[in-house]
Amino acid sequence: MASFDSGAEAVEALCVLQLAEGTRVACGTSDGLIRLWDPTTGQETLVLGEQPSPVHALSALPVDGETVLAAGGPGAAVQLWNPRTGELLRTLSGHSGQLVNGLCPVPFDGLVLLASGGDDGTVRLWDPSTGRLLHSLAAHTQPYEGTYPVRGLCAFTFGDRTVLAGGGDDGTIRLWDTATGTLLDELVGRPDPYRKSGAFPHPLKTAVKGHTGPVYALCALSIAGRTVLASGATRPCCGTRPPVDCCSRSTARG
Repeated sequence: MASFDSGAEAVEALCVLQLAEGTRVACGTSDGLIRLWDPTTGQETLVLGEQPSPVHALSALPVDGETVLAAGGPGAAVQLWNPRTGELLRTLSGHSGQLVNGLCPVPFDGLVLLASGGDDGTVRLWDPSTGRLLHSLAAHTQPYEGTYPVRGLCAFTFGDRTVLAGGGDDGTIRLWDTATGTLLDELVGRPDPYRKSGAFPHPLKTAVKGHTGPVYALCALSIAGRTVLASGATRPCCGTRPPVDCCSRSTARG
């Protein structure tokens, strides 16, 4: 339907914003910029940032009645932008690494919170209207060059709970209760991307095939009345070390 050229080497993140002026497509790029387009005209409407590092994560969320664009900024900070004026509204600092790799809105108790995942191995839950840090979840902290970076994030409702799912370079997906920060469950994988796939033990005593590489993407959906979590990870496509080429694998887990 349309093709938008960011001018960068790579597009690292995408999200859609619904504004009073119309729908906008936002992209974060490897050159540290955030570009917004009008998808009906193809016109670039705004350029944000000029970050010293790539923008790996974007998320739209309502804050005080207005749509705000959250972006993974330099120094592992989360920046909140006004997508109409280009004003930097707030900076959320707390991650101790270098990058924020994942962001997602988290509906909770009539509010919309913001979850961020960083290369410091933690998931942090914020109140974007005040900038207050509500929970810091130690997600992927086993030794692997210091930590396992967190990449994929997704929030969904399960029964009477709002659940936050996070996946990282250890190949494991963890599920938390956003009200308390309690770890509810783990879908266990393996950090070594060169291991062959296998069936790993699951906390519910069912056989689940665990990922054997970093979990980059998570998405919740409903199938036949069940809540299902889909996850996408990296795996080697051949037996060489390092692999000559890589592809992605998707698995659905209930």
